[in-house]
Amino acid sequence: MQFRDLGPLVVELDGAEHPPPGLKPSALLAALVVHANRRVAVSTLLEVVWAGRPPAKAEGTLESHVWRLRRLLEPGRGRGEAPGVLVNDSGGYRLLARADQVDSARFEHLADETRALATDGEPADVLARCDEALALWRGTPYEQIAAQEWIVPFLVRLEEIAAELRERRIDALLGTGATDRALSDVARLIEETPYRERLWAQRMIGLYRTGRAEEALQAYQRARTRLLDELGTEPGTELREVHRRVLAQDPALAPAPPPVTVRPSRSATVPAAHLPARAEPLIGRATDLQALTDLVRTRRLVTVTGAAGCGKTRLAVEVAAAVVEAFPDGAWFVDLTAVDRPELVVDVLTTTLGLAAPVSGSAGDALRDHLRDRRMLVVLDNAEHLLDAVAEVVGEVQAGAGQCVLLVTSREPVAVPGEVVWPLGPLPLTASADPLAADPEEGPGRSPALELFLARLGSADPTLTVDDDVVVVAERICEALDGVPLALELAAARVRSATLTEIADQVSADASGLRRLGRAGADHRQSVRAAIEWSHRLLSPQEQAVHRRLSVLPGPITRSAATAVAAADPVEAADVPELLALLTHRSLLHPVRLGRAPGPSLFSQLATVRGHAAHSLAAHDETAAAVRRRDTWVASLLAGRPRLSAAGGDWYDAVADAYATVRATLQHLLVEAPDPTAGRLLSHLSMFWYYRERTVEAGRWLRLALELPGLDPADTASAHLTLLGHELLRGRSDLSLPHLDAALAPIGAASTDRLVDLAELMATCALAAHTRQADDQAARLVVAVAGIADTTGDREVRLLADALALLTAAPQRTGTPSAAAADVHEQARAEGNPLVAWVAATAATAQADTPGDALRWWDRVAEAVLLVGSRDVGIWAEVRAGLMVSAGQHREAVRLFAAARRELRRSGLTWPMNPATRDLMREARGALGPGEFDRSWHDGERQLGPALLPGLVG
Repeated sequence: MQFRDLGPLVVELDGAEHPPPGLKPSALLAALVVHANRRVAVSTLLEVVWAGRPPAKAEGTLESHVWRLRRLLEPGRGRGEAPGVLVNDSGGYRLLARADQVDSARFEHLADETRALATDGEPADVLARCDEALALWRGTPYEQIAAQEWIVPFLVRLEEIAAELRERRIDALLGTGATDRALSDVARLIEETPYRERLWAQRMIGLYRTGRAEEALQAYQRARTRLLDELGTEPGTELREVHRRVLAQDPALAPAPPPVTVRPSRSATVPAAHLPARAEPLIGRATDLQALTDLVRTRRLVTVTGAAGCGKTRLAVEVAAAVVEAFPDGAWFVDLTAVDRPELVVDVLTTTLGLAAPVSGSAGDALRDHLRDRRMLVVLDNAEHLLDAVAEVVGEVQAGAGQCVLLVTSREPVAVPGEVVWPLGPLPLTASADPLAADPEEGPGRSPALELFLARLGSADPTLTVDDDVVVVAERICEALDGVPLALELAAARVRSATLTEIADQVSADASGLRRLGRAGADHRQSVRAAIEWSHRLLSPQEQAVHRRLSVLPGPITRSAATAVAAADPVEAADVPELLALLTHRSLLHPVRLGRAPGPSLFSQLATVRGHAAHSLAAHDETAAAVRRRDTWVASLLAGRPRLSAAGGDWYDAVADAYATVRATLQHLLVEAPDPTAGRLLSHLSMFWYYRERTVEAGRWLRLALELPGLDPADTASAHLTLLGHELLRGRSDLSLPHLDAALAPIGAASTDRLVDLAELMATCALAAHTRQADDQAARLVVAVAGIADTTGDREVRLLADALALLTAAPQRTGTPSAAAADVHEQARAEGNPLVAWVAATAATAQADTPGDALRWWDRVAEAVLLVGSRDVGIWAEVRAGLMVSAGQHREAVRLFAAARRELRRSGLTWPMNPATRDLMREARGALGPGEFDRSWHDGERQLGPALLPGLVG
């Protein structure tokens, strides 16, 4: 018995064809054949047979149709004898048939064989298998019911397999030298499917091989014109490449002489790789590829996890191809994307492996039997929505005695014993992150993300010249997309219709909006947002709520911030830490590694994920509420700033961790919805910007705040004082003076509780003025601090005023530093006041009699700087380097000068800060000689900034 379904559905018995008796029996038999060896529920059959509108007594009529089909399928079955082909099965029916009894199943199996042979076999063998498969094609499959909606996806898949077989057959004809026959057949196929570019490429190759290069070029122009006029698209990569090769008269296009081959014995045959085609080379994954190829050789279950679009599938296919020779029974690829029911996983796996359906026993039993004594690699792709079923498959596989290895791709682990999880992140944005891919002779070169983007850019537009300007914009695009491969490829494809700058602007605004252009499909990778939605739909309502609300927190996300914005119905605050862990487990959040230890747990959303979350937040009409909760949390964080005279490193670190979120709040309150209360936030941030080297950015926010009506007088004074300090450090005392006047004017209107903060901020400005030798401005600030000390009676402000008076007093050269400065410094250290200690030690340094004394006091300055929370090391390194020259430590001084120069320029400050620095450097060059000076300078340029201050006090 044979089921002929690649045309009008008929049953062949003993060489005679028998059509089903009527349209409804045809629909019934079709549903059973398509789902051969699987139970089909009665409810499903009713929907199929009556096209979605079964009558009231349809179930009884269905039994009648089943009876008629049984008579057709088993005409010799005796009365009372149990059916052996169409059997009852738990509220449904099951058609028992071997894979070779159903034409469509045999057709797919032969197609798989041709795919494997096309890689490793003879063209003649490929041609024979293609002809065998296509001989089964008798017209429109299931012609009687082809219009019914339920069967359309199945028919589309068969049509695509047939199209691929026809193209593969043309390749085989070209490979065997039957060029004229290939040209005849491909011309007919182009008439039927004129938009399949592969056919046009084959026609061009055939024409070129018959000496008709001009006709080959004309064929390209006809194809290009048709695609442009009717689809609005340029030819794809393959067709353009054949065109280029014809123009270049590529010798590889000429037919190769028939090879003389000796067919290997079965024991020497290379194992078959039943894997998807790899059209483009793998870029930027050398380290991952090496590690995974080692793992699958030694472990039985390896799971590659990662966010949507990170390239898990592509990497898994490359791994399987790399290790296939280690698996005598081959490597097999099983795509679970379209599998929507867990119970179908084993069926899909057994079908892919070409197993006949068992007449008795379960599919799991058949799978175990097949894998017994076999060593093969099976790739289970896109398993995240079927993890329980995949875990069962793992159990079935590991229960056998064979050596089957499973390589799973999923957005979360399978979570079974023995699993090795390999997390796959986006492509690195720095060139040094993938050392196996770098050429040691050429240096690190371009980053893997940039390399991938430029490669896909070249495929999309081969005429584009990649110069420095293109690279700069390309790097911006890579950073905006966090190096996610799918997003990079979709962005590169848009170069046909947009400039690179336009693409950069689009992805910066919404990285999730990218989608595939041209021919659409059912693949969930058709757009970035669809790829992420594939993961999102698997989340619980609470996980979905946290996912979308976190979109208002750009950059690193602290648990505190996440709780503040996410804890609203249906999410409880106590549940947020666990929900963060779950989202991380499912690759929708990523842990962020801090550059310091210890530090808090931080998370981040990729830009593509955040774009999806933001759209979801807007769809739920929650954006405004989430933004309010975020801004309230930021205000609370900043309000916790300690006094400037107290040790505050932990607070400055906490703000640095959440600074991307702080910046988003400032953007909201100063640009999107201007609010004068933002002035208080800026007052809290005054020294953070200086201590964390963000003075250039600070200027923008402060000037925006000063334009707001209704700004509090204290906030006005604080803004001008902060700008005053920045201009002084830039060496622009002319620009700082207006800010000094504007800062002192509103002091009288400031509330008493704000005067203490202003006095401490004035002290830092006085230090800047002292450094830049703006003595008149320093003196005015000292007087203002003394006045606030008198007004408030604050003991710490009074001590600060006393220290500042020493800073601006004339130096006392008595052989030792000023006793007054030393006393104030000692008192400040005893009381835990690093700001006063900083001022006093600075005064003592200026009054030291010997370079050695000055160095020791400058180390006390560095000690105080660290305690208040500053990491702006350039100024302190430059001054200490000058003192080291005076002390005769020339080599160390030059190293420190070089490091200081780099740090100051990175902070946006001028170099040198000290007018005497250039003379001191000339003195060091004269002492060391040009060669040693240059070597020391080069060493200093490589010294890491964070190591400078600890080195000063160590």
